[in-house]
Amino acid sequence: MKLSPGDLVDVIAPSSPPQNKDWKKGIAILESWGLKVRFSEENLKTWSFHAGTNKQRWKSLKKSFENPHSKAVWCLRGGYGSQKLMEWFKDRPPRKKLFIGLSDATAIHLRLNKWGWPSLHGPFVSDIPRLSQKDQENLRQIIFGERKEQCFDNLKVFYPSKTKILKAPLMGGNLTVLQTSLGCSWVPRFSSHFLFLEDINEEAYRLDRALHHLFFTGTLKGVKALILGSFHPAKSARMDKVLKSLSEFLKIPLVTGLPCGHIKNNQPLPFKTPCELHFVKSTRACLKVRFPE
Repeated sequence: MKLSPGDLVDVIAPSSPPQNKDWKKGIAILESWGLKVRFSEENLKTWSFHAGTNKQRWKSLKKSFENPHSKAVWCLRGGYGSQKLMEWFKDRPPRKKLFIGLSDATAIHLRLNKWGWPSLHGPFVSDIPRLSQKDQENLRQIIFGERKEQCFDNLKVFYPSKTKILKAPLMGGNLTVLQTSLGCSWVPRFSSHFLFLEDINEEAYRLDRALHHLFFTGTLKGVKALILGSFHPAKSARMDKVLKSLSEFLKIPLVTGLPCGHIKNNQPLPFKTPCELHFVKSTRACLKVRFPE
């Protein structure tokens, strides 16, 4: 699923329309990498909270995944609305494609991952210009297959594993989208997986409530480890206190500090590919991920 210079990429807005002109700079960066971009002005429409009606956004999503010429589907931005399209997104497209997005695009990740397809939790097209040159280059290397794997070091451990190394693929995404999708047909089982979660402006007590909800609904049953990304700008001291108490209740390995989510240096994170969680110390861990090939 890696890309090559000259490949066609579909850029779509399955949620909300862009808020500024950064998407133009993002497309320009993709083109500077040698990619061809297909972008429709329909992505700029506004209907309620969304980039067009549900039917218009669904047609764009369907067309992008069924387009025999494109190799990837990349979300323009997040916002709200992808969940509304998932009941229509029932039939597997004829071929796997690299899918990139985060936040509200979690609904699409969940659907693809339920089919066993890998995907990339990564920056929106409109976010790329705000990445540092180093992070832009890292993203380019990942999508072109020049970087096969990556290690995220110095993760904070709240509940260590009984074994030093755990192996499992990752799934998950935005906590709010995942929680409000529970019971829906597009949500996979997370048993035998690492579950990754992130969100924005999340207070400690709301995180505590949401994670308890995941536990009480059986969503965490069989999960090999809970890995948390950014919940910026949550108050870290209070969050740490909540996570310590929560980890003792859940009794599954829980680590935090993954630089993924609604942050400026958001790092790409692969779903449904082999990962290893190394517990270096009782208080520190390293996550080793492998990117889709």
